[in-house]
Amino acid sequence: MIQKKRKIIISTGIVLIILIILLYVGPKYENNRFKNNFIDFDTTDIIGELEYVALASHSVVFRIKGNSKMFIFYPRTSQLNKNRIFDHLAEKGDIVIKGKFADTLKLIKNGNEYLYTFDQLK
Repeated sequence: MIQKKRKIIISTGIVLIILIILLYVGPKYENNRFKNNFIDFDTTDIIGELEYVALASHSVVFRIKGNSKMFIFYPRTSQLNKNRIFDHLAEKGDIVIKGKFADTLKLIKNGNEYLYTFDQLK
C-alpha cells in the first residue's frame, strides 16, 4: 500500500516537472519560430506565381512556382486590400510581389492589385 502511494507521488511529480518545463520552453520556442520565419520572409525578394497557399496556425504559408522554399507571413486585412482576407482570396496562379525588407506584399489577381501589410518583429 505504501509502495503504491509512493509510486503515485513520484509519477505525479515527474508529470508536474515535465509540464512546468513545457510551459517555460513553449513560448520561447514559439517566439523563435516567429522570428526565424519573419527574417526569412523579410530578407527575400519575392516575385512570381503562387503554386501553393494555405492557412497554417494563424499565418499564411505560400510557395512560388519554381521555388521549393515555403514563405510564412501574417497578413493584415485592411482598406489596402479592400478588406479581403489573403488566404480566402489568393489562389494558385495569382502573382505575388514583395521586395527585400519591404513592408507591403502585393497580390495580383485577375488584373486587380491587393496590398497586404503584415506583422513584423518588434
